[in-house]
This record gives sequence, C-alpha cells and structure tokens, in this order.
Amino acid sequence: MKSNQKLSILFWLFKAKATKDGKAPIYVRITIDGLDDEISLGKKVDPDDWCNQTKKVTASGMEAKLINIAIDQARTSLTSQFMVLQSQFECITPTMLKNVFKGRPVEDKGDAVKQGLKKEQTLLQAFDEHIEKFELMVQRGMRSDNTLRHWRKLKRDQSENLGGGEKSSFFAMNQH
Repeated sequence: MKSNQKLSILFWLFKAKATKDGKAPIYVRITIDGLDDEISLGKKVDPDDWCNQTKKVTASGMEAKLINIAIDQARTSLTSQFMVLQSQFECITPTMLKNVFKGRPVEDKGDAVKQGLKKEQTLLQAFDEHIEKFELMVQRGMRSDNTLRHWRKLKRDQSENLGGGEKSSFFAMNQH
C-alpha cells in the first residue's frame, strides 16, 4: 500500500453543458497525486442556486436537499472506496477509483493497472485468475472445455513442482 497518496475530491458545475432550462450538471473531479478524472454526478442544478464555497445547493426545497445528500454520499463513497483500493493496490489512479465508483471492474482496459501497478501475486494466484476467466469463456462458447482441462492440469503440475499447498504461496511473481 502506498500510504502517502493524497485524494482530493472537488464538486463543480459544468456550465458549458447547461441544458436549455439553464441547469448545469454537477461533476466530481477526483485527483490523486496530481492525476485527475471526472465523473458526472447525474444531478443538475441552476447555477444561481450553487455555492462555490461550500460546493452545495443553496436553494431550499426537497430537490435541493436530495442533491446535497447525493453530494455527501458521493464524497463518502469515493473516500471509503479509495481506502479499500489502497489496501489492495500499491498505486491507485483516479480512473481506478472512478471505475469502482461506477460499479465497473477496477481493471478496465487501458487502465494504469494493466501497466503493472497491481500488487505482486503468486504463480498459483495467476493460474487461478486465468482459469476463472477461461471458465467464463468456456461457458460462453468462446473456448474449448478441453483447453480448460489442460490449464487445470498445468496448474496442478506447477503446484506439485512448487511443493504444493501453503508453501507454493511463498513464491511471488514479479509482473514488471
């Protein structure tokens, strides 16, 4: 875990995307160590009802209260998801946090995770991960069941060569 990474969350109005009725979407800018990414909160507000100091809706009424609650929930969710990601990865990118926040896999194609930022894993963990993905492809008819059996056999053979069981988890792979 890279404990010195700093998360900054900024809510702002994207006035350039204002609708015909004058309401602008609320966006969230996630910044981690100088890198940033943006997410639409899915809420729109009249710019006259937005306070740039507090980053909240100043209007009274139920809609304004609900938007302010959504802002607080997004901030809390992003912060807690960032802490969870820190326990799982050495280096977190804003895109990783955005993916988790939006309910997508952390490792979407093109993410920095694919470039080797994931924590080290053992050879057998890599086999397990590959076999799990391969099983899904077999279920979808994209790969052969016979090939899946070969992958499982290869994993068993490697497990035996490494000493099997608990001892095999000692040998970590370097993904760089």
